[in-house]
Amino acid sequence: MKSDLKKLINEDRSEMKAAELRRHRKNIQFHKFCISYLDADPNYDYMIKEIVRIKKRIKLMKEGFEEWVPPQGKVFLTEKRKEMFYLKECGVPHLKAQLACLDFLTK
Repeated sequence: MKSDLKKLINEDRSEMKAAELRRHRKNIQFHKFCISYLDADPNYDYMIKEIVRIKKRIKLMKEGFEEWVPPQGKVFLTEKRKEMFYLKECGVPHLKAQLACLDFLTK
């Protein structure tokens, strides 16, 4: 896994398009999460508890969107963009990346 991460980091990104760069960054992040979990040597039960905890936290954040008030001066064109901004501010993309890694490691 560490050798895969080194290959990803050292890969030439000069000719990549924007979408490819995003995918590349997400792939690097995924590998880093997996390595950090494996270095900690968690047991299976702990990883299952973490999956449940993260899913519950994401659900609560999504439910909290109804009461959320955007920062003053911030205007959103659509409700979807407003929700995406809120979820990003709450750190949901990071949690989803952790969840993907834990799902991968428990399968």
